[in-house]
Amino acid sequence: VLFRSVLLFGADWSDAWLTMGLGTLATTAIFSMLEVTKRLHGLSTSKSLLLTLAFGFGSPCLPLVLGGTVWHVSQLFTTLFLALAVTATFRDDSAGRSYVVPGVLVGMACLTRASAVGAVAWLLAHVYAQARSKSASRLSAACATLPAISVLGALASLLLIYNFARFGSPLDNGVGYHQPDPMILEDIRAHGLFSFYYLPRNFFYHYIAYPFPASEDLLMGGSLFLMTPLYLGAFLASESKDLSRTVWGLWATVVLLAIPSLLLCGTGWTQL
Repeated sequence: VLFRSVLLFGADWSDAWLTMGLGTLATTAIFSMLEVTKRLHGLSTSKSLLLTLAFGFGSPCLPLVLGGTVWHVSQLFTTLFLALAVTATFRDDSAGRSYVVPGVLVGMACLTRASAVGAVAWLLAHVYAQARSKSASRLSAACATLPAISVLGALASLLLIYNFARFGSPLDNGVGYHQPDPMILEDIRAHGLFSFYYLPRNFFYHYIAYPFPASEDLLMGGSLFLMTPLYLGAFLASESKDLSRTVWGLWATVVLLAIPSLLLCGTGWTQL
């Protein structure tokens, strides 16, 4: 996308225009997702809108939008595709469709950021559970996942072909060409990309640090809860009996996503 934009508008064209457009689309998709999943969380439209505004202006979405760059573009594309995938999935639930569109969207999210691969397991588990809830046999429920598996497999094949054409091997994604920032290069050499060595530092900048007033640590990030107090509502939601299954599922998702983030070398530079 960025390459074509440069061809059309020249090298002086700011990719921040693209990220602003993507941020707007992603925020809109978040609202659509909340509206479609109302039966799970029971929020009114006004509360869904408030959560959407919190996402747009009180989450890392905002610095991603303002920053431009290829890395920011990929993050926003992934967010957009995943929000649309959830929306399409729950719409397919009521329409009895084949989940091809959600499969395409999840696959596109994975092609944009490999870290989104967990959404594949979520989608297939959801499709299987929905089929089982309609009194389908285990075999029939497994067959219900085939359309989504087919499109995911097709997109994965395209990625393997791309890797082979660019790097000479279908399993080489170019990580060998990665040039880490000098500030983390020594840590990577000493401890690797993932290590418990990084846990204390990452935990501090994820959940404790407050990056103002500005200092050398500004770009390392700040506490999710101090920067966006609305997230403290997650603990209040845990007390709800009506939403217990949904809340526990969301907490499991949070934990599973936090594990690699806390063990990764670096907090995610410019994490605000």
